Amino acid sequence: MVAKLADPGYAFQLSSSFHSAGFVNGNVVQFESGYLVETVVEGTDIGVVPFKIRISEDGELFAVESINSNIVRITPPLSQYSRGRLVAGSFQGYTGHVDGKPSDARFNHPKGVTMDDKGNVYVADTLNHAIRKIGEAGVTTIAGGKSNIDGYRDGPSEDAMFSNDFDVVYVQPTCSLLVVDRGNAALRMFQFFSKTRGRAWSPTQLN
Repeated sequence: MVAKLADPGYAFQLSSSFHSAGFVNGNVVQFESGYLVETVVEGTDIGVVPFKIRISEDGELFAVESINSNIVRITPPLSQYSRGRLVAGSFQGYTGHVDGKPSDARFNHPKGVTMDDKGNVYVADTLNHAIRKIGEAGVTTIAGGKSNIDGYRDGPSEDAMFSNDFDVVYVQPTCSLLVVDRGNAALRMFQFFSKTRGRAWSPTQLN
C-alpha cells in the first residue's frame, strides 16, 4: 500500500515489518519504526550549551561549551536538575590562552574533548590552534599554540600547527591522540613519546 501525502515530493509504503520506505525530496528512504526521540534536558536548564560531549569510562559526561570557552562535567542521569560542574575555564566566557590552575585557565572557543583511561582530559582549543591537557598538574599546552593563525606543520609538538577546525580522539591501543584536522583535510597523530628514551610515555607519566 502506498500512501501519498499533501506534499507531492513525499510518498511512503507501509509494511507489516514496521518499516516504511519511499521517496523524500528525490531520495530513497527506509524508515525503521519503534524508537522514540525526547528532550531530556535543555541547555538553559543545566546552565551550559554543549558543543560536543564525550563519555568517560566511569560514565561521566565531559562537555565542551564553545560559546563560553570552558569544559564542564555532568553526572547522569540527566534531568532538569542536572548541573554542569566546571572542569576548566570560565563560566563568564573569558577567553585567552592561559595554563595553570583549572579555574584560572583560559581557552578560546574549543570544539573538541577526549579522555584517556587514566582520567586526563584533552581539549581541541581551536582558536588557539593548540591541544591542551587537563591533568593532576592543572592545564598545560601539549601541542601547537605558538601562533594565532591557521597552519599545517608536523614535527615536534611545540612547533606543530593546526587549522581552526579540528578535534581530538584518544586511541587507547597506541596511547596516542588522533587529530581530525578538518581545516587541513587531514588525519594526524599525536604520539606520547619520550625524546630521551625513544619510547612511548603512558598518560600517567605526563602528569
